[in-house]
Amino acid sequence: MATTSLWAIHERLDHVLDYASDDEKTMDTVLKYATDDNKTETKEYVSCINCSSAGAFKSMMRTKEIFHTESNILGYHGYQSFKKGEGTAEQIHAIGIQTAKELWGDRFEIVVATHLDKDHLHNHFVINSTSFVDGKMFHHSKKDIYKFRDVSDKYCKEYGLSIVDNPIGKGKKRNSYQAMKSYIKEIKNDMDKIIPNAFIEKYFFNDMRLEGYEFQYKDGEYFILHPHCNQPIPMKMLGHKYQIDEIKQRILDEYKDRNNKGSMKLSDFKTYYFLYKQKKLKGFQYYYIQWMVMVGVLPEKRIKQHLSKEIRQECKKLDRISDEIILLCEHNITNLDELNEYKVVIQMQYDNLIKERKIFYYQRKVATIDEKDKYSKQAKSLTPQIKKLRYTLKCLNEIESRSTRLIEQSIELEQNKERKKERERH
Repeated sequence: MATTSLWAIHERLDHVLDYASDDEKTMDTVLKYATDDNKTETKEYVSCINCSSAGAFKSMMRTKEIFHTESNILGYHGYQSFKKGEGTAEQIHAIGIQTAKELWGDRFEIVVATHLDKDHLHNHFVINSTSFVDGKMFHHSKKDIYKFRDVSDKYCKEYGLSIVDNPIGKGKKRNSYQAMKSYIKEIKNDMDKIIPNAFIEKYFFNDMRLEGYEFQYKDGEYFILHPHCNQPIPMKMLGHKYQIDEIKQRILDEYKDRNNKGSMKLSDFKTYYFLYKQKKLKGFQYYYIQWMVMVGVLPEKRIKQHLSKEIRQECKKLDRISDEIILLCEHNITNLDELNEYKVVIQMQYDNLIKERKIFYYQRKVATIDEKDKYSKQAKSLTPQIKKLRYTLKCLNEIESRSTRLIEQSIELEQNKERKKERERH
């Protein structure tokens, strides 16, 4: 019955300026603990993957130096603990090696140590946070937590060992306060994404079910079932904004807003539509507007409500195209050369802001407690501009890939229109 966990190894914040020496103390301590002779029978059950057993720590630090890693996460320390009396030391160690190789062995340096000092055998993993392949940082998300457990379970079954049938059971980490907070945050995020497009209450519940959620009503209280949590979560734990009555009101408010604004942002490029009618647009500008006229989006005032999920997704694409039209017309872009020139300018602005924000984040890392807040605010103040430039770059890239296709479709639609007129005349 193997249980698993993984957590980050951080540098000592009181010695942040002395980066190299603190790295050594912190990582070396963990490696020494994991490979303790008294626990591993004189290192008989210690294996190194992608690094030398004689100098695992030096190998890991050399990788960080090569790729100039500056993160305060030096590595990751994990365990794989088995049921009392289950498995031999050789089996447990083999499971640890196979688990580590499958999960991290293609990109990271790892030490696997099997400890024999408890009444239950258990493996320790120490993983370098910097990849020896490309220098990228180790990423440990919620999805990786589940994958760690699944891979561990797979090898336990191969060796005939038991697994945890109900990983959400009492006393397990996944049912801890932190795990529950993670589930609640995910539920609220999904609700916030679905409510603006729900139109009516029925659509909200349908879309939540498509995301894997279920709702229950028991003893006068609503519960929600998260797809990865076997325990129903009372909806009162989500907060006031996420109660059933409040959700209904939010859906109604969104519906009213859409009626006031229209589901398409046609008013934003009304001027360009009239320029098109007067044949004053050229190149990409002309064909973008022509395509929207041909497919019937223009000159309609708004698309009717009560749309299916698929149609709503298409409306989002049309909103993106409307933004691209505005971009083309505002900056007088009519061909690929002009498009690429403007993209170079935007890319430079974007790269400069990213560098500036990184500087603020680095300054926050080495600042005193009183100064940290100042640097955080300075870094966050650049985020809206970065998001806007990132979206502009995305639109420009889509214009480049979509323009030829839209021109061809516009010409084909125009030709079909002419053929139809010919047939009507005859």
